[in-house]
Amino acid sequence: MKRFLKCVVVVLVAALGVWGCAQGPGASAGGDRERVRKLEAQCARLEADYSGAAAARDKACKEAADLREQTARLEQTEAELRKELEQARAVAEEHEQLKQQLEQQKNEVKALHSRCETLRNTLRKALDETNDMVPTATPAAPVLSTSEHGDSGS
Repeated sequence: MKRFLKCVVVVLVAALGVWGCAQGPGASAGGDRERVRKLEAQCARLEADYSGAAAARDKACKEAADLREQTARLEQTEAELRKELEQARAVAEEHEQLKQQLEQQKNEVKALHSRCETLRNTLRKALDETNDMVPTATPAAPVLSTSEHGDSGS
């Protein structure tokens, strides 16, 4: 009986093996193909996403470089404008000083003009007073006689 049992076990294992080999590739091959197709589609989507992300990254890097260049140009322009502003402030300050000097000189000219007018008026008064002191009658011209000069005809 031991032999018989061994034979039955061997036949049973062999039958199950044949049955499993017959069922395995046919039934699971369709499922595997579908799974492979899904994985390939997912892989294609991921590759497309990666390509899009790489393009976006490259574009962002280019834009960042452009922004850095623009920032550098703007900083240079700002420095130039600050320098011009300082120069303009200096010119404005000098302009104010010159206006003050001009106003001061105008005041000095007015004061000197006023002094000249006062001096002119004083001189006119003095001249008028002097003219008032001098007699207004004119002296007669002296008459010369011929005998006084010693003209004896010689």
